[in-house]
Amino acid sequence: MTTPQGALNESTRLSLVAEIGKIFDEFIGPFEGRLNHWVMLYEVSEGSWAGAGKVFLLADIQAVINIKAA
Repeated sequence: MTTPQGALNESTRLSLVAEIGKIFDEFIGPFEGRLNHWVMLYEVSEGSWAGAGKVFLLADIQAVINIKAA
């Protein structure tokens, strides 16, 4: 999972990982007593997220998808 730096705080990071885990368990089934998947979290540093020939800062991305900054 790749996100812009600062897009997740501790609470949203934990929630995201838990939800991804539920999706994997639904798809491949849980394995009792062992891990059945891993989630790797990567944060792209501010000023390094770009598309369509333009650099997008976190505030730009939040504005485009109509998310108010916390």
